[in-house]
Amino acid sequence: MKPAWGRPAGRPLFVAAAMEKVTAAIFAEDPDIIVLQEYFGEQATDLHPLLLAKYPFFVRCKGGKRANLGLYARMPFVQVDDGACPNDAYGTTRTAHILATFPDRRR
Repeated sequence: MKPAWGRPAGRPLFVAAAMEKVTAAIFAEDPDIIVLQEYFGEQATDLHPLLLAKYPFFVRCKGGKRANLGLYARMPFVQVDDGACPNDAYGTTRTAHILATFPDRRR
């Protein structure tokens, strides 16, 4: 069920408004790479689509209580799969990290 304003029923509007403020702060700094810690589904639902236009390369870890991370970049990168970036929000993984390599563009 969707209310008239297009948000899923039960979805707090303050989360969407807060993520718009986060996006504005990020865009004001204009970084090439963004790393998000404690990036839970509630934030990602609203923030992810806002970041994609400027930061089309991304990876997200979804794990237990503290294994929620996001990495967004303007340039392509290769994620090193070492098993420490879970994709199970209901798992027991309590920590995570993202390893990535960025190609050297100076060549």
